[in-house]
Amino acid sequence: MEQRSTTYLASLTVMWAALSFHWTVLPNNMIPTRVLGFTDDAHKGTMLGIVFVAGALVSMFTGPVAGVLSDELRSRYGRRRPFLAVGVVCNAVALLALVGVSSFTAFLMAWLAVQFFANVAGGPYSAIIPDQVPDRQKGRATGFAGFAEVAGRLAGAILGGLLVSLPGTAAFLAPALFFLPRAWASHPMMPLALLTVAVTMSAMVFTLLRVREEPPITSPARTGNLLRRAFVFDVRAEASFSWLLSARVFNMLGISTITTFLLYYVHDYLGVHDIGEANAKVGYLFAVSSLTTLPSALLVGYLIDRHQRRKLWVYASSLGLAVVSLGLIAVERYTGALLIGMLFGVCYGIYFTSDWALALSLLPRDGSDAKYMGIWNIAGTLPQVIAPGIGGLLLDRSNAIAPNLGYQVVFLTVVAYLMIGTVMLFKVVEPDTMPTAVPVVPPAEG
Repeated sequence: MEQRSTTYLASLTVMWAALSFHWTVLPNNMIPTRVLGFTDDAHKGTMLGIVFVAGALVSMFTGPVAGVLSDELRSRYGRRRPFLAVGVVCNAVALLALVGVSSFTAFLMAWLAVQFFANVAGGPYSAIIPDQVPDRQKGRATGFAGFAEVAGRLAGAILGGLLVSLPGTAAFLAPALFFLPRAWASHPMMPLALLTVAVTMSAMVFTLLRVREEPPITSPARTGNLLRRAFVFDVRAEASFSWLLSARVFNMLGISTITTFLLYYVHDYLGVHDIGEANAKVGYLFAVSSLTTLPSALLVGYLIDRHQRRKLWVYASSLGLAVVSLGLIAVERYTGALLIGMLFGVCYGIYFTSDWALALSLLPRDGSDAKYMGIWNIAGTLPQVIAPGIGGLLLDRSNAIAPNLGYQVVFLTVVAYLMIGTVMLFKVVEPDTMPTAVPVVPPAEG
C-alpha cells in the first residue's frame, strides 16, 4: 500500500470530527436536558439510563451489520461512501424529530432512529483508515483521528453548552425556520440540532469529494447468514483481538460512566442548581479536557509509529483515568473539577490513540476490516448499554441513602472497571511490526 500524504491522512478524519461533535452534544446536552422534561428529579438517573440503553442496543447491532455489508459491496462509488451518504442524510431528519416531538414515546423512537442512521454511516466509515493507510503510518493516522475526535468534542462541548444556556437563540431563529412545524422551530434545542445537522452534512460532502475509494479485486468469503457474517469470528485464531475487545469493554465502561452522569454531577454534587448554567459548565469542563487531549493524541500517535509500543500507553491511560475518577469524588468545587478535567483529557487522548492503533495492528488481513472494526466498536457501544443502567440504579439508590452518596459509589465503580480492563489487556500479544528496512517513498498525492 502506498504511503499517504499528511494532508490526505488529515482528510480521512474530517468526518470523525463531525461524528464526535454529534456524539458530544447529544449525550451531554440534548438527551439529558430533554429527559428532564419527561420525568421527575427522583427518577432522572434511571430514565436517562433507559434511554441510553435502548439507543446503545440499536447502535451495537447496526454498526457491525452495516460494516460487513460495506465489506461485501462492489460499487463504482466505493464500499464505504454510499453508506456514509445515506446514513448522514437520514440522520439529519431524525435529529430534527428528536428535538421537535412532544411525547416520550416519540422522543425515544427518534433517538433510536438517530442511533440507527448514525451507525449506518459510522460503521463502514470506521474502516477508512485500515483500508487506506499502510502499517507504518497507522499510528500517525490514529493520532490525527484522535485530534479530530477531540476537536469535534471541544466544539460540541463549547457550542452545546452555550446554545442550551441561551434559549433566546431559538426565538431569534424561529422565523427563518418556516419549513419546520411551529412547535419544532421555536424549541430551545432546535438551534443546536440544526448546527449538528450542518456539521455532519458538511463533513459528509467533504469526505465524498476528497476521499477516493478503489473497490478491492476480491471479496471476503460469505459463510452463513448476514448476522453470522457480521458478528461471528474465530475467537481462538484471533485470541489477542478477543482479549482486546474484553479489555475495551471494561475501560469504556469506566469512561462511559463518567461522561453519562457528568451533567447531573455538576448540577447536584458541585451545586450548580440552574440546569442551563450546569449545561454551560459541562461544556467548559469538556473544553478544558479537550485542550489537553489534542497534544496527547498526536504525540502518542507519533511515538507509536516510532517505537511500536501500544499496550504500554493503554496501561498508562487506564491508570490515569482511575486517578481522574477518584479526583471527581475528592473535589468539592467546580474549579477543582476543571483541573481533573484537564487530566481526563490527557488520559483520554492517550487511550483513544493507543487503543485504536492496537486494534488496527490486530486486524486479520482478509479484506473484512469494516466487520472487525464494527465488532471493535461494539466494545465501545456495549458499555453504553451497561454503564447507564448500572450507574443510574446505583446513583438513585445510593442518593436515597444519603445526599450525593450515589456519585461517590458510581465513581468508585469506574475504578473497578478500569482495573478489570487492565487485567484483560495482559492477555493481548502485541504484534512486532517494527520495520527493519523501509524504503523512503515520497508522499503520494492525496
